[in-house]
Amino acid sequence: MNIRPRLPLPRVWFTGVWLLLAGLAAAAEGDLALPAPRGNEVAITRILAARHEAAAFATAGLSQQTVADLLWASSGVNRPTDGYRTTNYSYKSRDNEIYLLCAEGVFVYDQVEHQLTRRSPTDLRPTLGAPAATAPVTIALATYATDVDFFGAIHTAFIAENIALACADRGLGARLPSTFPSGLPAALGLTTGRTLLLLQSIGYSEGASSTEPAWTVTAGALVPAAVNDAPALQILKRRRSNGNLAATPFPLQTLAELAWAGIGINSYTPGERTSPLVTGVHDIDIYAAMAGGVYRYSPGVGAAHYFEKVSSEEIRDDLSYPSVPVILIYVADYAKLSGTDAQKRRMACLHAGVVSQNVAAYAAAEGLGEKVRSSVSVPTSALKLTANQHLLFTQTLGYPSSAPGPSTVTFAAGLGGTVTNGSVTPAPSQSIAFGATGAAVTAVPAPGYTFAYWSGLPGGRVRTATLPLPNVTCPMNVAAVFTPDPTTYVAWRAASFFGDDLTNDAVSGPAADPDNAGVTNLQRYAFSLAARGPVAPPTILGSAMLQPGPQKFLTISFDRRPTGSDLRYFVEASPDLATWTLATPAPLHIGTPTKQVIPDLVPMDNVGASRRFLRVRVQYAP
Repeated sequence: MNIRPRLPLPRVWFTGVWLLLAGLAAAAEGDLALPAPRGNEVAITRILAARHEAAAFATAGLSQQTVADLLWASSGVNRPTDGYRTTNYSYKSRDNEIYLLCAEGVFVYDQVEHQLTRRSPTDLRPTLGAPAATAPVTIALATYATDVDFFGAIHTAFIAENIALACADRGLGARLPSTFPSGLPAALGLTTGRTLLLLQSIGYSEGASSTEPAWTVTAGALVPAAVNDAPALQILKRRRSNGNLAATPFPLQTLAELAWAGIGINSYTPGERTSPLVTGVHDIDIYAAMAGGVYRYSPGVGAAHYFEKVSSEEIRDDLSYPSVPVILIYVADYAKLSGTDAQKRRMACLHAGVVSQNVAAYAAAEGLGEKVRSSVSVPTSALKLTANQHLLFTQTLGYPSSAPGPSTVTFAAGLGGTVTNGSVTPAPSQSIAFGATGAAVTAVPAPGYTFAYWSGLPGGRVRTATLPLPNVTCPMNVAAVFTPDPTTYVAWRAASFFGDDLTNDAVSGPAADPDNAGVTNLQRYAFSLAARGPVAPPTILGSAMLQPGPQKFLTISFDRRPTGSDLRYFVEASPDLATWTLATPAPLHIGTPTKQVIPDLVPMDNVGASRRFLRVRVQYAP
């Protein structure tokens, strides 16, 4: 083996307390004791400490925001200009399909567009057995990798562990069953070349409750993931592979938490680890190639964990990174697994994948660089492996050789509007330091158009016209999308619903209320309300004094559509909520001005008029 001479340390941007290599050299002949993880002191160790496998699930459903967050965490786009994702992948290949199983059927998650497409209206959860049958959602992960038992399993595990981190951040439990019904791939509609590898059932643990309203899952664009609010998603927003690493050594605390993040004991329940298991067997060992030799991580509660000295061989040179602080090597013990060698390899890669994704998340949270590599030749003699131990892949870790530079954010407006930063139109591009906040911009629709959403952002489409720019971590080409105002309900329906929901009257019909908001689709259309989600009441009661005379009249105000031909508005008054009469000489039609303030015909202080009520009745005339 060639041993390279020690080179001078490069100047790097990181500052802090360092673990000097001399400290490791002093322990070259013995084990390396490690400090306890920081627990709730920082977000990433808090999340890893909270990760747990649910033995049974509560009946509480999941909110729309929660479902959107979990799916984006799985393999969502966190660098839109490049299409890069929240998960590691070998050779940048993307070979997974993600299915959502829930009461409303089976949906496929579009990882690029952050939206759902309905595959089937059948609820398949009862076929999964306990406890998955009672979980509000189960995510099915399929692969079409050429090597299903290696790359396919590893990539699938990357996705599953990102979901598990988002679950832990939200107080949810997750469970990875080791088997699934033989007929499930066909029921999911998997095409030739797709292999179902993993199920992940998700929900609140039995006995827990939720104050968030459960979402009736529908097809279409999801609400944007909370990439700037939820700590786990903030971390995944920053996750990226980086092979340009400095020689700066790690603090002992960092070294301890990197290994603990992978397979440490988190004490959620006795025997619980930071990473989940598919088969219920801990078959993965983490070896660490560092200055001073090769060590094997030994988990323990609190400060009881340590690195066991395996050999004094320096093998980082053989792994192509001779001066990085540490290279983790993932090794599986096939003697702990059952089945054929191919089945053992698949399970081992699933287990190792979730372990290494935890390490990747920790690295992203702490500003470290990391890179997973499967095409390396490791001198196994230095690891002293048994015949049953199999080396799977490595993960190189270090500080980035240079600080992240500023990101350029550009803005564009589609047909039907402009983008302004409040003083300049069109809004100029901005250069924003990594993690800093840029100046907010606003989308302004032209007459006859409506602002639809912002595209080009991590986390999906943002539908608020004013766009803040917090925590910028990558270049972005942001575009405001505008749509022509629909002139009929049919056109509004087509613009507002997606896939099977578009033809399902129970979801997109005029009388439907798919979000249980107390407002029908026709009312949303008639009063220019958002097509989905909670909305404010469309009518407001007030009072006004009308000229001439001092008398006050009850009034009702509302917004009506500025364009269209299929609606009429009837403002009606009643003394008893039983008998209603027109409060206007004739019905109102669509048109401008959009804001209407209609008074009652009877003064509020009229003798005998102790009670008065006003309402707006909408008539649809296609």
